[in-house]
Amino acid sequence: MQKAFTEVNIERFRGIKDLSLKGLKRINVLLGDNNSGKTSVLEVLRILGNPVFTNFIQVCNQRTRRNVFNSYFSDLLYAFPRDVKNLLMHFSCVYDSTLNVDIKLTGKIEKTFSIDALLENNKNAELARTLLQNKKSIDQFLGKLILSYENKKEIEDVLLTPLDILLNRLDFKRTRKFSNIVYLDSLNSSDFNHNLLNINRNEKYKEVCINMLRLFDDSIDDIVLLWDDFQTPTECIKSRKFGTMPVTNYGDGVRKILSIAEALSLAHGGVLLIDEFETGIHSKNFNDIFNFLIKASRTYKIQLFVTTHSIEAIDELLKIDGATESDDIRFITLRKDPQSEKTLSRILTPKEVKENRDSFGFEVRL
Repeated sequence: MQKAFTEVNIERFRGIKDLSLKGLKRINVLLGDNNSGKTSVLEVLRILGNPVFTNFIQVCNQRTRRNVFNSYFSDLLYAFPRDVKNLLMHFSCVYDSTLNVDIKLTGKIEKTFSIDALLENNKNAELARTLLQNKKSIDQFLGKLILSYENKKEIEDVLLTPLDILLNRLDFKRTRKFSNIVYLDSLNSSDFNHNLLNINRNEKYKEVCINMLRLFDDSIDDIVLLWDDFQTPTECIKSRKFGTMPVTNYGDGVRKILSIAEALSLAHGGVLLIDEFETGIHSKNFNDIFNFLIKASRTYKIQLFVTTHSIEAIDELLKIDGATESDDIRFITLRKDPQSEKTLSRILTPKEVKENRDSFGFEVRL
């Protein structure tokens, strides 16, 4: 693997407090009750892979993705724990047991009274004034992003107001990548947000997609792009049973499979995060898809993090040949301690989970 996480520590992020995950492997299955922090762990991994302020903002906004001008501002503030005077997020990781990365975002909310100056000579000024409803002041986040690694320290001064996204003042192209991280959430899976144009350019990854689709329907022969007179492509599946049909004519299961297949192709040599693996997939397909995911992760040198609520998915993973004896799979259960409010973790091997499931009906998710 290239740049795999071997350890992650989260001091403060959303509802997570003092969580430490050590001994991470190639395949990591995150389990736990609702609001235990599974998705938050994936978000932290995404930030650790590209620790710049604009990535903080995008990750925090991912859960809502609202088309409201101040959503980036609000979503960033909601990601901070609310029990401290000054805002603080802090987490760290170890890559490949050698590279230590530490990230701290600190700041505070201040008032700004220069709305006219903020809007001056901007094409969206009148729209902004309408949205602000004649307010004389707005909140702004003022802080610093402190990144430490390899005995180096980088400090990024950060400022964010509700107007920044409306006035196009955020540079989302800026990156500081330590790892190639691809994230697939349950909403993206069902929304069918992939680009088969890129997959069709690479025969190796196209074969991955077709093989995964055949888990659902063995009559599928190909994935093709049909171009109309305006040179607009339509993504289609070629099947011996149904002929050539747009992918949009298929159900959520096929769309989820294509999303996973594309994510595997993009994550080559990096890290793939899949939130709520079971969404859109029938339980009868869990074994085949998990088996495919594990083989693809090993083949393409991908570290995989998957969250799930499904005990059926866990049991089917344990049935895969060689899974219970494998040393590159871990089950990570998260739980909040009601007294300390810290997030606790339990990390087990597949063999430990299987033995306890068989002997005691062990509930690994709690």
